[in-house]
Amino acid sequence: MLAPDLINAEIGNIVWKKHRLQSLKAEDAQLIIDTFRTLDFSLTPTATLLDEAYRLAVAHQRTVYDMLYLALSLREQCPFVTADEKLVNAIGAMFSNIVWVAKWR
Repeated sequence: MLAPDLINAEIGNIVWKKHRLQSLKAEDAQLIIDTFRTLDFSLTPTATLLDEAYRLAVAHQRTVYDMLYLALSLREQCPFVTADEKLVNAIGAMFSNIVWVAKWR
């Protein structure tokens, strides 16, 4: 699995939001983080993706954060797997490598 190196901060922030705003129990939040740490990602420095991510963000009116993942998937010619349904709805028709998965509740 490939990801920009910001994935750790993003996962931490998502779990924090679910704990803070959606009543995810602290123990469950920690379990998610612990489980995430067991996944074997090959991390790519965001600096190497920034130019392409910025170009994609401007062209498709999406965040640079989201486009870092798309830029990586395009560069590596691999699927871009996301739980962001809004992102898929906005650009999925333009990029056949995007795969939407349902969010956890």
